[in-house]
Order: sequence, then structure tokens, then C-alpha cells
Amino acid sequence: MSHHHPQHRTLQPTGPPAQGQGQGQGANPQARLNESLDVVRQEFDLLTGELNLMRSQRDEYEQKIVSQVNELNIIRQSLYDLESQHGKIRQHYEEEIARARLAEGRSNVPTGSEIEIGSGRGRGKGRGRGLRIRGIRSG
Repeated sequence: MSHHHPQHRTLQPTGPPAQGQGQGQGANPQARLNESLDVVRQEFDLLTGELNLMRSQRDEYEQKIVSQVNELNIIRQSLYDLESQHGKIRQHYEEEIARARLAEGRSNVPTGSEIEIGSGRGRGKGRGRGLRIRGIRSG
């Protein structure tokens, strides 16, 4: 995309007609008026072209912004989905560990011992998570 800024023509002030010019029937003032109007038309056309270029650039930038915002929203949603999936996998993993520890504890149950399964709450002994086995192991 080129950033070409054309030079604007400036209206040149015209002085009184030189000696020997314009002493006819007023054709010179009409010619000067027509010339000035041509300069104004050219300037108007130039500005109209620049305005159209700026509008198209603005539209292009707005479209890019909308596209990038949409992409960020997709990334955000993907991140939320990954966090949710991570939480589910972690919960499943912790449940599997708890089941494995419970199964291990059942296969090694000592005689005359006390088995407590704590949930992190409760009173006295057995606070915390998991399985606690106290006592003398048999065998």
C-alpha cells in the first residue's frame, strides 16, 4: 500500500490585467474565472480521491481489527476449554490415586491396627487426605 500524498495546487492570486490585456469586452475576467474554477475542480477531485483512499484504508484496518479480536476470542475459549479439561483430568487422577492407595491398604491390613480414611476434615487423628494405617504389620 503506497502512502502517496499528492501536492495540492495553490490558487495564485491574479493581479490587474497587464497593459494591453483585457481591454476588450471583458473576456479576460471570464477566462480567469474559468481557470480558477478549473483549479478548484482539480483540487476537489484530488481531495475526493484522497478521501476515498482513506476510507478504504479505514475499512481495511477495521476489518483487520475485527479479525484479530475474533482470533483472540477463539484463543481465550481454547484456554478455558484446556483449563476445564485439565481440572477434570487432575480430578480423575487424584481419584485413581486414592483408589490405588485404598486397595494397597486393604491388601496390607495389619492385625490389631487402626485404619482411618481422612477427607481433610474431621477431628483428631486422620486429618489430611488419604489412608493412614497404624499398628503392627503381620507376617
